[in-house]
Amino acid sequence: MDYIKTLERKLLNVDTKICSLLEELETHDRKWVSYVVIQFLRTFVEHVIARVYADDYPDKEVIIGERNIKTYNTYIKNCGKYLYLRDLLDSLNKLVSHFVPEGDGAERLMLMYYANLLHVKRMGKNRFGLKLLHNIKNSRQIWISP
Repeated sequence: MDYIKTLERKLLNVDTKICSLLEELETHDRKWVSYVVIQFLRTFVEHVIARVYADDYPDKEVIIGERNIKTYNTYIKNCGKYLYLRDLLDSLNKLVSHFVPEGDGAERLMLMYYANLLHVKRMGKNRFGLKLLHNIKNSRQIWISP
C-alpha cells in the first residue's frame, strides 16, 4: 500500500501550498489570495478524490494521472455521499478550464467554496487522519471584506 503514502504526500504538498497562501491573508489583499488559491484548488480536490477512491476501493492501486483521475472523478459524481466534492469539482472544472476570475469574482468564489472546503477538512481528519486546510476556520469571516 505504498501508493497510499504517495497519494497522501502529493495531497499534502498541494495542501501546504494552499495553507501558506492562506497565511498571506494577514499581509495581502483577500482578492489576490483568493485568485491564487483558486488556481490550486482543482488539483487539491482531485487529489482528495483519489484518496477517497483508494479508501473505498482498497483492492485497487490508485495512481494520480490524467486517465485515472477521470475514473476517480466519475466515481465521486455517481456517489451521493460525496455531493460536496462533486459540486466543488464541477465548479472548479468549469472555472479552471476557461479562466480564473480576479478581484471580487475570486473572493466571491472562495466564499461559495468555503463550506465545501470545511467538509474536506473534516473528512481528511476524521477519515484519513490528515490535517488538511489547517488554517481554514469554521467561519467565513476572513473572506468578507471589512
